[in-house]
Amino acid sequence: MPQPTLVVVTPWYPSDDAPYHGVFVQEAVAALRRPVEDVLVVHLNNVAPADAGAPRRFTTGIAEVLRIDVPVPARTSRADTARAQRRALLEHRPRELDEVPVVHAHVGMPTGWAVAGVLPASTRLVTTEHATYLPTILRTPVGERMYGELLARTDRLLTVGEKEARDLRTQFPAHAAKVFAAGNPVDQDRFALRPAPPARLDRWVYVGNLIPRKGVDRLVRAFALWSAGRATDDATLTLVGTGPQEAELRGLAAEVGVGDQVRWPGAVAPDDLPGVFADADVLLHLSSHETFGLTVVEAAMTGLPVVVTRCGGPTETLSDAEQRGLVRFVDVAPEPADVVRAVRELERSAPGADAAGVREVLVARHGARAFAERLERALDGRPPSEPPAPGARTVVGVALSPYASARLVGLLQEVVRSGGRAVLVTSQRGDAVATDRRIEVVDLAPHLTLLPHHALPDLVLRVLPAALLRAARSVCSLVASVPGPPRRIATRGVHALSAVLAKHAQMSRDVHAGLLHPVQARIDRDHVTRHAMRRRAGELTALRADLVVAPDDASRGLGSRIAHTRATARLARTPSDAAVRSAVVPAGGAHARGEEPG
Repeated sequence: MPQPTLVVVTPWYPSDDAPYHGVFVQEAVAALRRPVEDVLVVHLNNVAPADAGAPRRFTTGIAEVLRIDVPVPARTSRADTARAQRRALLEHRPRELDEVPVVHAHVGMPTGWAVAGVLPASTRLVTTEHATYLPTILRTPVGERMYGELLARTDRLLTVGEKEARDLRTQFPAHAAKVFAAGNPVDQDRFALRPAPPARLDRWVYVGNLIPRKGVDRLVRAFALWSAGRATDDATLTLVGTGPQEAELRGLAAEVGVGDQVRWPGAVAPDDLPGVFADADVLLHLSSHETFGLTVVEAAMTGLPVVVTRCGGPTETLSDAEQRGLVRFVDVAPEPADVVRAVRELERSAPGADAAGVREVLVARHGARAFAERLERALDGRPPSEPPAPGARTVVGVALSPYASARLVGLLQEVVRSGGRAVLVTSQRGDAVATDRRIEVVDLAPHLTLLPHHALPDLVLRVLPAALLRAARSVCSLVASVPGPPRRIATRGVHALSAVLAKHAQMSRDVHAGLLHPVQARIDRDHVTRHAMRRRAGELTALRADLVVAPDDASRGLGSRIAHTRATARLARTPSDAAVRSAVVPAGGAHARGEEPG
């Protein structure tokens, strides 16, 4: 009988009791299109101690599954959950863990850490990070330590979004070269393109869990405002999903006067989602945070207009769809009027949107076959993508401000996806570590950090407060490690100080971007350009840029100087994804015609 060559270990997988729990893991396995006998899925199923049963094996249409119940009492920390999963693996260790060449773990904590400690040294480990709770884990000493242990053992860590990849590279610079964004798979065959975008957007739909983080209460209030402003009363809101907030949301819908217009179909199977999208005019997703945002990508792939918050993943996945008029973004925690305004704007732009073009890009970026290629490369130990071919077009991004740095993240990823050579010239501290290793970095930050108007504010605002907070946390950690009455209070102190450290880090970034950088930029603008062109001129000239992107005035001076090092180079401010692709693959594109793509 053939033996599996891949073991997938996951804390989530569909079951009879929870048929949609971990569907994205199932989809990732299915995307590989391997024979059933080639894959063993080990489902470490966290259950209450009283509900734990014996391990059981069964076969599905895509893999063999071994379900191991892991007794986990309520309110168990993820660190202790990880330890419980490791004990369960050791107790019920399937022989395949010692025989396969590679194991794929879903989510770093608890499951990646759990399996990392039981594998033979010769077995490759690939970990995919999905968790929205990752920042909470990494801000505590024990979570950071255990995640570092996982990274030390894993051969490659795949995130579903570039933001999470950058955060992990920054926090664990020694392992930064292992971390790449791979996305999630979307079945392009299941989500076909609708005949035409709708002309009116009266049939609203939401797909997801009914929990506070998803912002469904804001959606209900926004729908009430939309419905009150329409000439007809046939507007509807369909909330597809279940969750602990359902009763509260039903009461809210009645309170704001739309109880009869809100539909509650419950959760639906993945195969039924295309029908849900076909019966809707617009999908809305007002979440506070998403690492990827699967349903918004699925909806846009069908040509359904989408309104979504700038909550992380969607700003990466739907950048092209926004530029083509099929998607509108709103801020996190929007007011109802902001949502209604976005829907009205979308109602004007969607009929003329290039839905087929949106779908083509989404399939290339996130289709199941494209995802499978990225995952197979990781499982095989190959580089995450082929290096640029000799003579590939070079796109240089120039970032002399936090805004420019943030703007260039997605753009340079598009260059890599298109097969071009991507280079980042940056003065922003941390970019050299945080940037995808497929992107070359010319780092100007070390020069600036030595200047008094950079070093002194950084010392006062960031370094000293963080050092004091970490010292206090270390004292609490030491006390918490000793049995006795103070232990509980010290443990709370560790968590409280970890939360303060996270808030301080965000505050220092905000103050730098909003207050310090504008002052520093006025001082540095010409100075940085002169330094770069005097001390790094040979390096910058050797880049042989075809397109130079300088997203703001602070970066444009240096960008212009770099562009002038080559007669055929073009300078752009904010090119679209399509213009970037044309610059890299110029047949019939803007660059080939000698136009400025921006």
